[in-house]
Parts: sequence; structure tokens; C-alpha cells
Amino acid sequence: MIYVVTGLPRSGTTIMMRCLNTGGITVPEETSEEEMELPRPTIDQGIGAEYDEKLVKIFSNRLGLLDDGEEYTAVFMMRHPENIITSFWNKFPFGYPGIDFPKDAKIVEQLQNQSVRAWGDRSNVHLDFVYMEYLQKEPKDVFVYLANTGEWPIDPSEACLPIDVQEYERLPIH
Repeated sequence: MIYVVTGLPRSGTTIMMRCLNTGGITVPEETSEEEMELPRPTIDQGIGAEYDEKLVKIFSNRLGLLDDGEEYTAVFMMRHPENIITSFWNKFPFGYPGIDFPKDAKIVEQLQNQSVRAWGDRSNVHLDFVYMEYLQKEPKDVFVYLANTGEWPIDPSEACLPIDVQEYERLPIH
């Protein structure tokens, strides 16, 4: 089983990576703390047996990297489109090289829905959904849910440790 965190940029994929890693799923040895923020692998290689029992992050435009012969358990991070836009432009006020990130919530919502459909079309993927806004409010509930699916070998109490609830209380939630 290969574990995957996915979603649109700024949807909560990095905090989910950190939480699942702290909760007990290892990342590939070459993954640094800074790389937790980047989709992995960052080069055009497949995500196959060498990632067995490991946690990786990819965005939906990289679905072609998944090996049809492997089984995957994925968590798709959902977030209100306005929150994605605000988070992106707060972090990158001058934009990000190579990314023409939308400022229209309807476009972000369409992108998120297209990504969900693309993941849902894969027969070798067990897919769970987590809403970032819920993770901000009730992190332990999220990780208890994931652990109880039987697909995520995590300790829910440990998985909550990277979340600074006070930090998230300051964020606007739409």
C-alpha cells in the first residue's frame, strides 16, 4: 500500500503530510522538511513499489505517475475555494513562477471538482476526503475517523501534534 496526500495547492496538503507522518506513516528517506511542502516525487518518475508503505504528496495533474499495478490509499484535502485563494495570495503576493493561479472562486471550485473526479475514476485507489476547515476545528476527530477506516495505520493522538489550533483560530473560515 502506498499512502498519498492530494488536493489543490493551499488546500491543507502540507499539514496533512506532517500529521500523517507524525501519526506513524513514514515519508521517503530523501524527503526533507521543506520538501513536505512540495508534491513528491518532484521529478517525472512513477510512484510504484519503491514507495510501498510510504507517504507521498502529489497533485491531480500528476495522476499519470501512479502505477496501475499498485494499490493506493489517498486522502484528498478539500477546502473552501475562497480560503484556497486567500491562502495562496497571502503566501505568494506576487504569484508563483509557472503557476497561473486563479482569483475566481468558481474556477477554483471547478478545479477542485475536476480533481476529485479524476481520483474517483481510479479503481486502485481507496479515497478519503478531509475538509481543511474541519481539520482546523476538530483535528482529533479527523484522525480517529481515518484510523477507523482501517486504511490509515496511524495513532490519532500523535497525528494531531503538528496542528497549532491557536494558529488556525486566527484564520478566517468561509
